Amino acid sequence: MNNYRIVDELADKRRELKISQRELAKRCNMPQSTIARIETHQISPQLETISVIAEKLNCNIQLEDKLKNKWDGCKISVYWKDELTAVVNIKNNEVFIKKFTDNPMKQFFLAFDKIDIAKLGELLETRCWERGRADIKELLNKIGLNEYDPIEIVKRIFGVSYNDSIWFKFGDNNITWKKLCPKGEKYV
Repeated sequence: MNNYRIVDELADKRRELKISQRELAKRCNMPQSTIARIETHQISPQLETISVIAEKLNCNIQLEDKLKNKWDGCKISVYWKDELTAVVNIKNNEVFIKKFTDNPMKQFFLAFDKIDIAKLGELLETRCWERGRADIKELLNKIGLNEYDPIEIVKRIFGVSYNDSIWFKFGDNNITWKKLCPKGEKYV
């Protein structure tokens, strides 16, 4: 079970109980817009937020340990072309970022040294296709995914973009910028 399925279950439960987003937000002590953005998958909530919402709906959802720690122990190397600019380590849903440059053109995590896994997902989503694309299911299928998961998408497509030279490497592999460089850009 992933966060999106859980969020959908909670939204269904809210509607079944005939509780408005505004009322649920009030119960959870958060803005109504946050509930709306969570339910429409515009943001990926932290597990603690999911737990609070479930509690306020008197909903007993078991958060699987594999979901809680899906990315535990993961190491992500962040590059600008072939220059290592940061290393990201994930432990217990906390994300620790060690930066090797403060050059804003080369640094993806310029403003952060430590974030949570939900924020990492939000940031990496900027390197993914838009959720609302008409062909999103087809694109996900091409990379072997059934559901939209920004971290998993970036893991598979390296977060390469046409508007900069930042990319991401998960674990150890031999991939280089020369292999990933978008067509039309000269490898320098």
